[in-house]
Amino acid sequence: MAAKSKVSPRVGPVSGRALWQALGFVNERAFQRAHRANQLAIPLYPIPGKARGVYARSDDLALFLGQQFSSPLTRSSGE
Repeated sequence: MAAKSKVSPRVGPVSGRALWQALGFVNERAFQRAHRANQLAIPLYPIPGKARGVYARSDDLALFLGQQFSSPLTRSSGE
């Protein structure tokens, strides 16, 4: 019986370029417009004491991305 690998995810804030690119925006301005229009797929939060801006939880972002790519890629065998 194979042992299961247990991965402990770290939950932390994601912001800036990493955030808007992961959400599929081509630039920061497009992301800011969508945020102002309340059209983002995940919740964003300010973090008191941090630089201005908004942050997403890494687990929220991972869940969103997992839903976008939920079906596994299938390879054709060419045989």
